[in-house]
Amino acid sequence: MTILAPVATYLINYVITTYTDYRIGVELIVLNGLLTFIGLWLVRQKSYLRIV
Repeated sequence: MTILAPVATYLINYVITTYTDYRIGVELIVLNGLLTFIGLWLVRQKSYLRIV
C-alpha cells in the first residue's frame, strides 16, 4: 500500500508533463500526501491488514 501513492504521483506527473506545457514542482509533495492520506483512510478499518 505504501508504494501506490508514489507510483500514482509519478504517473500523474508523467501524463501531465507529456500532454500539457505545465510542469509540476512542489505540488508533487502535496499530491503524494493527499494520495497517501486517502489510501490510509480507505484501509483504516480493514482487520486483515493488522500485523499484531
